[in-house]
Amino acid sequence: MPQSQANVNIMKKFSLFAIILLLLITHIARAQNRCVAVVYDNSQSMTDAGQCEGINYAMQVLVGLLHKNDELYVFKMQPPNGTPINLFSKQDAIKQVSQTYNCLATSTPFAGVVSASGKLKTSSRKEKWLIILSDGEITETNFHQTYPDELRQLVNQTGARIIFLNVNNKLSVLDDYLNNTGTTAQTLRTQGNFTQIVNTMEQIASNIMSFSKGITVQNQGSKVTINSPVPLRRIVVLQQTSQTSGSLPAITAAKAETRTLTTNQSYKAAKSKSGYSMSGNITHLESSLGLIPKGKVEIDFSGTVDMTRTKFLPEAAAKLLPELKGNFKTVQGSLYKICDTETTITVTAKLLDDNNQPLDADVLKSSRVVCINETSKQKYTLIYNEQSGLFSVQVPLAANQTVLSVSAEYTGYFNLLSNIYTLQKENCPVSSAGFDAAGGKANLRALVTNLNNAPTVTVMPKIYAPGSNTPRTPTPQEMDMLEVVQLNNSNLKLSIHRQNGTITIKPTTRICACFTPTGTDNVQFELRSKTPNIKVGANNRLNVEVTIDDDTFWAKCGPVIIALLVLAVLLWYIFGIIKKPRFCRGSEVIYTRETNLMKNKPRSYPLPNPFFKRYLIPYKPEKQIVGGITFKAGSRCSHVLIAAESQNENMFIMGMPLDKPGKKDERLSNGERMEVARTSVKETYEYHKLESSNPLG
Repeated sequence: MPQSQANVNIMKKFSLFAIILLLLITHIARAQNRCVAVVYDNSQSMTDAGQCEGINYAMQVLVGLLHKNDELYVFKMQPPNGTPINLFSKQDAIKQVSQTYNCLATSTPFAGVVSASGKLKTSSRKEKWLIILSDGEITETNFHQTYPDELRQLVNQTGARIIFLNVNNKLSVLDDYLNNTGTTAQTLRTQGNFTQIVNTMEQIASNIMSFSKGITVQNQGSKVTINSPVPLRRIVVLQQTSQTSGSLPAITAAKAETRTLTTNQSYKAAKSKSGYSMSGNITHLESSLGLIPKGKVEIDFSGTVDMTRTKFLPEAAAKLLPELKGNFKTVQGSLYKICDTETTITVTAKLLDDNNQPLDADVLKSSRVVCINETSKQKYTLIYNEQSGLFSVQVPLAANQTVLSVSAEYTGYFNLLSNIYTLQKENCPVSSAGFDAAGGKANLRALVTNLNNAPTVTVMPKIYAPGSNTPRTPTPQEMDMLEVVQLNNSNLKLSIHRQNGTITIKPTTRICACFTPTGTDNVQFELRSKTPNIKVGANNRLNVEVTIDDDTFWAKCGPVIIALLVLAVLLWYIFGIIKKPRFCRGSEVIYTRETNLMKNKPRSYPLPNPFFKRYLIPYKPEKQIVGGITFKAGSRCSHVLIAAESQNENMFIMGMPLDKPGKKDERLSNGERMEVARTSVKETYEYHKLESSNPLG
């Protein structure tokens, strides 16, 4: 292969490798309150495909991206020395990185990683990152025995995120160390042919970077416009080019709404090797009045902007405040000790601005907040509650250890990451519960005719502290965690009353003794726990033997029979009172007596009887005697009846003689006249009723 073609291939590998590192470093630079420690494998094996120069260039860009108040330490593996980088003088720091760090060492001890870990442990910064740039072939003998828990303790104590960027395409000694010690770390690989490098870059861009979906940018020639929905601390503009790509246009002006943004914080990074080079500009756009307000941001360049070589990285004025809620025994740093009886915890999070106020509602609703199980990579989406302003979700716990983190992403503007939280389960002796009945058995016996005075059995769950055989009464909170379940139904009638955790069992009647079953039956109860914090002991079963003794038939059913007879008589009487025929209120018979010598004045005789006869004598129709004729109440007010015993052959109703007088009661309707004609006397009876009269009135 010609030398020029080889240089081109090497340049491609170098460029792609540098881009991968820059994406990763850019992600880290977006965090707040940071301490970053980079461990740099400066051995000769890092020079095969330009890895050393690529890492060197990426570290220069890292210096340019970080805020001047952040902490940055760079450690060589050989000798394992660490250098603090002065971010207040970035261009000098970039020059220092470019000239100092090379790949000439002949060994790769682990001591540099240990030193970087120690620096992070002592840092007061909240967010900590350890980046290991190496092929992973540690040459220090027995380092895994010398430092068996170094990185795992770093994660547990500080919640630091560890990224191992492996430039080898096979498992290394460092890979084995991370796996065997149970250290939570993210491993990325970049070594291989051209296709493998591209695939790795895509994987990093899609799985880690918040810029994978990208910020919406409007580009018109030399002007770029961004419409930010959130206030920004700054916008970092990253421009990069290779040796053959031409020059990069400079930023000439920038403004946000009416505020002018500073453009003089611009830093240059470059690294070259024979035949190829990489260079970049990192410009920080900030407002001298504080935050960049949400809205339109316009950036002017000295020439046409090539969007393929330019990235706009806004740093939103937002912070993620996660919280783990559960019954933790202890919390030390990022290590949470929790009882092995717990199965879930609640993870909550807030998204606040720099004034500790919630972000705009539209931003909160559009943000995706997830809790990530760093071991299984399972994700649990936190649900936003508008009333409380909290995101929350319940997360299941593994049997022994669960490693969690929280991320919050608002596409194009922030992808905030929490520390790593390690939850370790510990054995927690728990109290046990059981019934206080001796042997789990109780007996009840009563006579069927005396169940009102039957004895009762009252049982209450008892709590036994771990290692103790002395029972105590449960607290109200413990009672809420227990329940008593009846396992079978009984043929006998039982009253089971639950109150304040006690159970009172008493035999009772089914309507009355006559219908109450008798005999012996067993009723079983089981004490169950609703929580793993209380377990049930061996005496969690209660067997109640209930015996209801029989009595004579008359003793059981005599009162019922008497009551039924009394009830039947009472119903018969009431029915008779209701059905009794009564004269209507205001009804009367007009009586007239006429002889050969004189005619008496017509006289009215009311028909209704006194109260006793009218309302208290059942069934028997009301009667009234007028002029020697007995009248009976009819079924309706429209008529009355002439009693059969008062009839004779001299009676006429409306001029018509009676049909077979004396055989049956004869009907006399309202307004009709009955005449009784004798030799010298004529009597007239005429029935009248009031309009709308009522028999019961």
